[in-house]
Amino acid sequence: MALLTVPESPEGMEMWKWEHHQGESHPLNPSVKGMRPTHFQPYPAMMYKAVQKNPWRFEHEIVADEHEQRNLESRGFVAGGTGAAAEAYDAAQQNLAVMAAVRAAEDRTMSEKAQAEVNAAEQASSRHLGEIPEKPIQRRVSRSTE
Repeated sequence: MALLTVPESPEGMEMWKWEHHQGESHPLNPSVKGMRPTHFQPYPAMMYKAVQKNPWRFEHEIVADEHEQRNLESRGFVAGGTGAAAEAYDAAQQNLAVMAAVRAAEDRTMSEKAQAEVNAAEQASSRHLGEIPEKPIQRRVSRSTE
């Protein structure tokens, strides 16, 4: 069903704003300016980060400039929509799996005490572990006799 809107009505003026470029003004009311940009504007931009698969869950943030975009990219967000975020998530999971496989291959040359420590860390986590957190080494302090 078609709907006719009178251009002089408030609804008609609002529609005119979104159909015309920023430099144009309404022929009947010069205070009403167009809203469409005349050229591509990279910001504000939406950034996505996949946080879960099956079902997919995404976090999203809006960035206003290049500095904010670099900050979010360092935290795992990507531009380009949810498809790009899903591909980045899969690539990160694949990289983590490869790192875990390399670490498992290196575990074969460890001592039994070190292997027991690795097994304890793996049992405490339900994810791939690319590296085992180091335990702090306690320094021995010699006591001087005076």
